[in-house]
Amino acid sequence: MNFRSPVYRLFVPQGEQTIHKKRKVPYVERAESAYAKSIEKLSAVTAPSLDQSASPLAAVYREKLVLLDSAIVEIKSNIESNRYNMYLQNQLASLYREKQIA
Repeated sequence: MNFRSPVYRLFVPQGEQTIHKKRKVPYVERAESAYAKSIEKLSAVTAPSLDQSASPLAAVYREKLVLLDSAIVEIKSNIESNRYNMYLQNQLASLYREKQIA
């Protein structure tokens, strides 16, 4: 449910809106954690073949993955200090999507 939607605000009293948001946070965090674990498993499966390849394209992908991993670590450390920063959360999700594509 979209918490910013006028319909949501119309049918859910103001005091209950924050309760609904608080209930969603653990679900979102579990989903994010599961997604991150699946990306890490995929990386572990593909890493040996990527490391063994001597092609220039494989070298570019290795470098890209190293950059993405360092950016993910940096954003995660920033999120630890401000867990509800949606900009950082979106950036982290974007980095995971980019890593999945790579």
